[in-house]
Amino acid sequence: MCNFFLTADNTEDSQRAQSFAQQFLSCICAFSAASAVKIVHGVLFCFLFFVMSVATAQGQPHLTGTESEHLLREAKKLRPDNYAVFYYLGLMYLKQGNPDKAMAEWESYLKIAPDDSKSATVREQLTVFRINQAKEYAREAVNGESQISEDQIRKHTLAVLNFNYSGPPAYNVLSKGITAMIITDLANIPQIHVVERVKMQALLEEIRLGQTGIINEETAVRAGKLLLARHIVRGEISDSETRFEIYSVVTETLEARDLGNIQVDGPRNSLFRIEKKVVYGILEVLGIKEEDIIPEIKKAIEKIHTRSFEALLSYSLGLDYQDRGMFAEAGEAFEGALNSDPEFDMAEEALISNPGSMGIYNDARWTEAANFSDEDSGSQRVEKSEELYELKPVTSPVDDAQNRTTQRLMEEEAPPFPGKP
Repeated sequence: MCNFFLTADNTEDSQRAQSFAQQFLSCICAFSAASAVKIVHGVLFCFLFFVMSVATAQGQPHLTGTESEHLLREAKKLRPDNYAVFYYLGLMYLKQGNPDKAMAEWESYLKIAPDDSKSATVREQLTVFRINQAKEYAREAVNGESQISEDQIRKHTLAVLNFNYSGPPAYNVLSKGITAMIITDLANIPQIHVVERVKMQALLEEIRLGQTGIINEETAVRAGKLLLARHIVRGEISDSETRFEIYSVVTETLEARDLGNIQVDGPRNSLFRIEKKVVYGILEVLGIKEEDIIPEIKKAIEKIHTRSFEALLSYSLGLDYQDRGMFAEAGEAFEGALNSDPEFDMAEEALISNPGSMGIYNDARWTEAANFSDEDSGSQRVEKSEELYELKPVTSPVDDAQNRTTQRLMEEEAPPFPGKP
């Protein structure tokens, strides 16, 4: 078993391995008989495992650039189903400071090996990557708002904003959980691209609507343009504690024109069926009829994520904590959701992807001293922290989470190639 790929220093083993790799790959190119392809693939992967083993330096190993990247890319062409290739490429790009490429490789890795021993750490890293990427996009979009043209608005892109909530104040966070469910279900439709919730949330934070802002037609259209979405969905949730009503509107962004609305209500215990009816209503307004959806996709849409109101409430609270950079509290809330409903798939994914207890922002004494409130966003906590200590800017909860998960990935023992090439 090895920790990382070829070493960056000029050790004799590394030089010999790289030279042998080049000669070996050249020999492979000479094979032309179709009957030899499977043998070549197997031998190459055995060889790559050997290269990885002999090229690990004494002490802390490091990743190289072009030579190792070339070998891994050749391996990916030969065995695109081998998860270790994607893992190591992602690790290499992370070491090189290229998170976008690392994200792409690790997303492929998780599709192939979602239960691998290192998948949890990778999921955490991807979470902080996506949050940082979304925040950067939001800042750039708002700064360049006047430069956005109609041509940039993507025809088949849909953004679903957090629904406004009217009901018991203690349940305000339900807006985020229900919106997340709608986004997840709509994302099953291949004809449309649904903006990720984290990107939508970052944009709302940037225009000061992330926590308590009321979203109306004007702010929805603005958000839609900033997200480059042709259509935007906003809505209202009315909760009387015995009955639930969801009212949603689909708006065309360019003309700021409402295309249609959906209104569904029923007993609170039918909330999860109400959500499905809203999804189908949105699709119908977009011209996608329920009867035209193939059975496989329809089955995915109609999957009930949870039937427990308590689980949904805990999950919603976890999303709210995560949006504020309070990862430890988010983890506890997601665990609470799973305690209420162990089959709640979205809560399980949120928990294993949550960066966990990261940084001083989750420390109770720091929270009290900095006078944090429940309404504070992650950026507001940073500002209060700076005021408290009158020091240079400190890292945000998200940055701290990224630093810690990156360190764990660099220090932990990486998986070997699978036993069978």
